[in-house]
Order: sequence, then structure tokens, then C-alpha cells
Amino acid sequence: MTFELLEAIIVKNKIPKNVRLVNDSENDLCTTDMNGIQYCEKRNEICFMESEYIHKPEHAENEEWKLLWSVRDE
Repeated sequence: MTFELLEAIIVKNKIPKNVRLVNDSENDLCTTDMNGIQYCEKRNEICFMESEYIHKPEHAENEEWKLLWSVRDE
């Protein structure tokens, strides 16, 4: 999914801009916060993660990732 598509879906469905993004992990029994954001310029990918588990995504662990934001930064 691209940001452009996500933004269009949010606008089309009149979702408030302060909507909270969560992850429905198959490994957990509940949703988890996506409170860490990483970016890989080479792959042009943003990866949302739980900030206490910041690591390179398995599919791109050999690429350079930049931590853009973490709830720890607040």
C-alpha cells in the first residue's frame, strides 16, 4: 500500500486526521501500537513498528534504515 492510497481511503471515508494507527498482529491476542517509524530510501519503504522492538524488517535487513520517529522521542 502506498501513502497516497491510504490518504485517499481516509479522505473518501471521512476518517478524522487524529485516527490512531494500530497493528492486528497474528502473534498477539490484541492490537499493538505502531509507535515507531523507520524509512529505507533504497527500497522507498516506511515500516511501522512497536518502538520497544525497533529492528530492521526481516525482508530488508541488509538495507540501511533510518529511524524517523519513536514514541521514546516524545
